Amino acid sequence: MRRVLILILPLFFTSCASAPKKELRAYYPEDLIKKNETGDVTVSCDIAVDGRPQNCRIVSSTNHHFDAEALRFLDKARYEPAMHDGHPVVEHGHILHVNYRLGD
Repeated sequence: MRRVLILILPLFFTSCASAPKKELRAYYPEDLIKKNETGDVTVSCDIAVDGRPQNCRIVSSTNHHFDAEALRFLDKARYEPAMHDGHPVVEHGHILHVNYRLGD
């Protein structure tokens, strides 16, 4: 039985960057598992003061079959908002990498 490995790697550009509230796993489309397809999707989002990703857009993708699923995943993700002087602020251009990999 193969294991599916999906990594969500946020890049933090400031000391007050947003952080995921909990680990979530993106859905790996069954038809792409059967085809042994993998891919990497890089997304830029604004993280709102309530921790919801907004204005998400694909920055790059090695396999466009995963793009829509990566955006659906981020629509469900929640973050601790970035902080400035003890108050939540919008973090613009938060970069996330959604990596779809098949394991043994």
